[in-house]
Amino acid sequence: TMPSLEVEELYVAASDSVAEGDAILKVTDASYTAVKTYLEQAVESAKLTLKQAEIDRTLAKTTAENTYKSNSSQAELAQEAYDNTIKKLANAVTNAKKELTEAKESISSYTKAINNDTYYTDYKIATLKKTVTSKQKTVDTLTSKIEKLEAAGVTATTSPAGDASSEQTSTSDDASKLASYKTQLSAAEQELSAAEQAYEQAYEKYETALTQAKSELAKLQSQLSSLQLSYDEAVTNQKKGKLEAQATLDEALVTANNASTLYDIDLDGIDDDVTSATESLKSAEEQLANFNAL
Repeated sequence: TMPSLEVEELYVAASDSVAEGDAILKVTDASYTAVKTYLEQAVESAKLTLKQAEIDRTLAKTTAENTYKSNSSQAELAQEAYDNTIKKLANAVTNAKKELTEAKESISSYTKAINNDTYYTDYKIATLKKTVTSKQKTVDTLTSKIEKLEAAGVTATTSPAGDASSEQTSTSDDASKLASYKTQLSAAEQELSAAEQAYEQAYEKYETALTQAKSELAKLQSQLSSLQLSYDEAVTNQKKGKLEAQATLDEALVTANNASTLYDIDLDGIDDDVTSATESLKSAEEQLANFNAL
């Protein structure tokens, strides 16, 4: 509250006439100083209020402009986010479908290979087995021939000198055959051994491949329901995600379209506080000027 002036002395009486500019009273120095100080402080306070109102207006305007820029860019950013979301959802469906399809194809392939025993053919088990049988037959035939000649007393060397010429020739032919048969038998046994080894190695690989195929088939069959569930979930998420993404996009588009209107709303009345503070300062300055003119 503004302090009051205290009269120290009156210069005129109630019945006296006065002209403009004539002194009619004297106030105390203390009350004069108090009022003057009050009015000066009121001016300074009004100046500070105006300055703060101007700062607040600048901040409000900057905020409104930033909001406007942000809202205006919502459409582009939201469209990009929408496209990324749709692409991500589609990729999830594609990947899930690919895994499910590959699993089904592998199950079909393994099942067919196991049922038709294609691994038996792939590792040429029948051919190798036939080769072993053929080599064994050759060994058996040569062994039989050798046993017959040896049973007849034929050896792999010629008879001593002094035997009859015809008998010596016959014995020499049989001995030559026997030596030849033994040479062939040795080679045939080596071939038989190699054929048996090849067969055993191939058969071992065949059994390993068959076991692995059955194991993979069982594994894929156990995963099939999970893969089907993942695919179904991806499809469901795609449908739900599209709706949510579209709603977000629509909301952003509305915000972008209303950016200008929202900006105008933010700026509405932004000068009111400055105007009010300016008027208050003007009033305080006028009061101080009028007081100083007394």
